[in-house]
Amino acid sequence: MVTITLKPKKSNPFRLGHPWVFSGAVADVAGSPIAGDWVRVVDEHTTLLGYGFFNPHSLYRVRLISTCLSDMAQCITHHLKRALERRQACGLPNTTTDAYRLCNSEGDQLSVLTIDVYGNSCVIAPSAYWVTRHQTLIEQAVRNLLPQHTLYWKPIPKPLSQDGWNEALSLTQEAIALDVTEHALTYRIVPTHQKTGFFCDQRENRYRIRQFAAGRRVLDICCYTGGFALNAARAGAKHVIGIDSSSTAIATAQDNAERNQLTIDFQERDAFDALKACEPVDVICLDPPKIAPSRHHITKALRYYTELHQLALEKLTDNGILLTCSCSASITALDLVRSLQEAAHRTQRTLSVLMHTRAGPDHPVAPALFDTTDYLQAVWVHVA
Repeated sequence: MVTITLKPKKSNPFRLGHPWVFSGAVADVAGSPIAGDWVRVVDEHTTLLGYGFFNPHSLYRVRLISTCLSDMAQCITHHLKRALERRQACGLPNTTTDAYRLCNSEGDQLSVLTIDVYGNSCVIAPSAYWVTRHQTLIEQAVRNLLPQHTLYWKPIPKPLSQDGWNEALSLTQEAIALDVTEHALTYRIVPTHQKTGFFCDQRENRYRIRQFAAGRRVLDICCYTGGFALNAARAGAKHVIGIDSSSTAIATAQDNAERNQLTIDFQERDAFDALKACEPVDVICLDPPKIAPSRHHITKALRYYTELHQLALEKLTDNGILLTCSCSASITALDLVRSLQEAAHRTQRTLSVLMHTRAGPDHPVAPALFDTTDYLQAVWVHVA
């Protein structure tokens, strides 16, 4: 096994659990490893720091996976087994929910490996070289845990290319439709659509909207497959509108509403145009796509949010509820609150923050990467 030696005074983050060894921290590579090779990492005194996957093409020169397990297959199997045990400890799956994330990358000690479970299917989404290179080993480990499940691969081409993977991708090309259940609502999803076909991270937030929806008028902006809208309707909302700019998303959302025998007005429209044109409502959900992939985009992104918040506050009735979400790790909950403050000032509305929530418990975060991988922020406010 090749040994990677770090420069002096570069090892402390890895003793505290940080999984990314950047190229600038490497002093010596003893051998000629290729991308995806399993390597041993030591400090300048040859003290073992851990084992992980090497990539000479990436800024992330080594992705540490283990501090003590030297066998690659054993390590992957161990981490996936513990990941399943974490979900089971959180009550997943259960009689009303069979869609959840089995492996959440660094949060489950398997850097950039994400696996979503949809009923009796698993969708594996690699975004780094090592995952794709060791596809067979990963498939076997998943099958050992979930032997009745069908496996699909949904490679993420851009980060894979950036990681040096230029070979043909093993991709589920056909638009396979899967039926899943979440909080007793049925959804039809297609893995080849956004992400792996569904956003499991918002599951608990979708359910939370029910406590505010009964007997009220609800507007779901950027509704995708209709999650917030469906939960509002199931809770007894007086009227529910779902807005998305994607015709595919709207068709899927409408199909999901029909499957659950719910009446929802889904419309293919731009979010800003829809807010400007709509009548006053009592509850608004804002869940736009990622608009700040890095801190360099933060100023523009917050202008977008402030304009969106202003339009929402102009349409909300007294005692209204506004949920605003961001899936950009570079936007913090405090950023959202400050944007809300500015919008409230412009519209002369009074806000009270009721809750700040994040992704569900099947999306654990590594403590060493909390500031960069705790990406989903949801802020709930009362509007007067």
